[in-house]
Amino acid sequence: IPALPLLLAGLFAASPLGAQRAVPIENDHVRVVVVTDPPNRKGRMHEHSMNRVMVYLDAGHQQIRWQDGRVDDLKFQPGEPLWSAAGGMHTSENVGGAPYRIVEIELRRTGRKVRFPAADPVRAAPQVHRVLMENDQVRVLKASIPHGARLARHEQTRPGVLVPRAEYTLRAADSMGRTSTASGK
Repeated sequence: IPALPLLLAGLFAASPLGAQRAVPIENDHVRVVVVTDPPNRKGRMHEHSMNRVMVYLDAGHQQIRWQDGRVDDLKFQPGEPLWSAAGGMHTSENVGGAPYRIVEIELRRTGRKVRFPAADPVRAAPQVHRVLMENDQVRVLKASIPHGARLARHEQTRPGVLVPRAEYTLRAADSMGRTSTASGK
């Protein structure tokens, strides 16, 4: 069903705390990398060629050290998304004392202004959808849908990635009445 986002199902199974990296989705739109960052280990100098959205699955504390001497000190909470623009040689280090997991969503296409339809999820069901981040390249929504809830018909205007924060089962129907179900942990 085109209205369903791409599902990052099995996210937690794909990257247990002992794993380093997993790539559960790679297509023309995105490359999704699930990273487990152990504490007190400084990464090598590198740069990113694509803009990214970072979704932190665990609380943590990270320092980014730029080649020009700048230091960014990031503290984040579970489920928090942050924008990460392409470019700039840097290293990163988990300085928080415990491992944390990050879903890095690399955006392969440049943005274009999007007109959201009348059936936009935020308009159709504002009680469960909240915009956490939005720019010409990405829109990040937080959806808190109570068990058994039925939402008003809505549509997605872009391909998407679902990062589940809890066990879920979703059932959706398209404009022709065809249904599809997805579930995961």
